[in-house]
Amino acid sequence: MTTHPLAYRTAQAIGFTGAAWLSGNIASQSLITIPALLAIDPDPDPTATDHPNHNTAPLTDHPNHNTAPPTTLQIWKRISTASSTQTPPVAAGTAAAFVYLAWTVARAVEPPLLLQALSSSRSIGGYVGPGWWYAAAAVVTVGVVPYSAVVMRGTNCELVRLVEREREKGAEAEAEAERTRGLLKRWAVLNAVRSLLPLVGGLCGFAAAVI
Repeated sequence: MTTHPLAYRTAQAIGFTGAAWLSGNIASQSLITIPALLAIDPDPDPTATDHPNHNTAPLTDHPNHNTAPPTTLQIWKRISTASSTQTPPVAAGTAAAFVYLAWTVARAVEPPLLLQALSSSRSIGGYVGPGWWYAAAAVVTVGVVPYSAVVMRGTNCELVRLVEREREKGAEAEAEAERTRGLLKRWAVLNAVRSLLPLVGGLCGFAAAVI
């Protein structure tokens, strides 16, 4: 394209920043949040009475007594719920910007040249136009939603079951601390992979802008 109207530039800004924000937001859960949750001491020292924030009430009277792993799970559930609420609309908006860019680029190409590019096998193996890159960016970015629903579903369901079980069992849930840690570590890995999808989408969009 020889000229880029304001709407085109705006869509580029939305696509690039949306993909970058989405990738960073998702990655932070695996790189920062989960390690911090796993570092929580599951058996705090009940004799640490000299701590300035120490509560003089007996530990057995505290509603969260002996429930460090369940508390960790409850925090994870809140984070997961917030993420599942924020991610889809951001992914959809970012993908929509990339779709608009792909459509704008395709519309700017002369129809005979466009048909030739679509029918040529070399358009995939050789030169790939900006429209293809923008379309790929849209697909990969919005892919975080089906990835969460399909790939991460099993791990999410297991963690949610542990959250519900600890509410019923109370202190007995401490026996499943190792399982909780294992599931959270697995979730962190799967989530880290998910964070790469919008990152790849942003890189595809950048490639479309510079070629």
